[in-house]
Amino acid sequence: LEDVLWSLLRCVIYTALFPIGMRIRARISRLEASDLSDFLSLSVIKNGLFVGVGQLVFLALSSVQCENEKSLEGESWYECKRSLYSQTGLGFQVGVATIVLLLSGIVPSKYLDRHVLKVEKIVAMDLTVEEIVQVICLTIAGGCGLFLLGNYGVRGNFDNDAQELLYFSVMIAGGISLLVTGVWKGLDIRSEIKRDEQNAAAGVSQEQGHSQEGSKAQDPPVKEMSTAFVGLGVLATTVQVGLIIADVSTGGNIFYETASRALHPIVGVLYVISVFAQPNAHDQRTMLFLRAHFISFVWVGEGAYMFWGIRDHEIVWVLSSLVRALLVSLIFHYSLKLRASIGRLPKKDLNDVLVETLFIGGFQTLGSVLFIL
Repeated sequence: LEDVLWSLLRCVIYTALFPIGMRIRARISRLEASDLSDFLSLSVIKNGLFVGVGQLVFLALSSVQCENEKSLEGESWYECKRSLYSQTGLGFQVGVATIVLLLSGIVPSKYLDRHVLKVEKIVAMDLTVEEIVQVICLTIAGGCGLFLLGNYGVRGNFDNDAQELLYFSVMIAGGISLLVTGVWKGLDIRSEIKRDEQNAAAGVSQEQGHSQEGSKAQDPPVKEMSTAFVGLGVLATTVQVGLIIADVSTGGNIFYETASRALHPIVGVLYVISVFAQPNAHDQRTMLFLRAHFISFVWVGEGAYMFWGIRDHEIVWVLSSLVRALLVSLIFHYSLKLRASIGRLPKKDLNDVLVETLFIGGFQTLGSVLFIL
């Protein structure tokens, strides 16, 4: 009965999507000859066939290989369910992204340019409602994608129903997040196109274009990152220190020890971002906060390890923790000097440091660390 219900649900979804697809097909047929040629060659052939279908085929190879191996070993295909769920979830995200790319091919570039999510706006957290939705959905999709990618190719069945439900939820959440982003942006673009058509009929089509150009020219350079990134760093270090204290107080619990060690590089990146996020702030209150944050992160964490060494009479452990804390304190001292120097940079150079180096570089490093974990 369960299989019947799932099949029925899929049929209902496909039936509901069919008339939408026919309307899009009719709109594509009304494109100019040059636009239609670009759509078929770039969107359909390149983005759809070569990129989209190519990625889907690549993702399917792991499940096919696993099933062949298990068949030769005389085991059930259920031993490939982890890889299958991961492949399906990643394929769902790739499929949604491919459809969005295909549909973007029939939209004039001037409308797409208005809805590009600029990194500078994320750094400053100067976002509209649509951009907030995009950031949230893309963050969820990225997190789900990393989880599925980390389990891609893993052999074995699920230990229990709750674990299977977790994989299924992550699989659905990632694709739905991308779908929400695409639908939201598509509806906004659709309303803009209708509004421009109405303005064109009324003879006021140029007004909106001038206002858009003016808004682009007024984008100010980023002088500091949002306080939200500082708060993220504080939250991360608090969790890290809490895990260290829990590890010490329980005498080396394997969960707390593994979690604290695994999160250490992630927390380190977030802490560095939080320190340099607002380089123009040099008032007494800000400097006191930076020093207090450093002490609570480094000295409390290393102090817990020193206490552990004293308790177990491990003098080497105590000295190694003390040396680490002193070395990091020296680095922190010169980091504050570097932070002050960054704050004195010209506006354009400061914008490049905050956006390109700190934000993009920092989160690329964070993504690499998460992928490795």
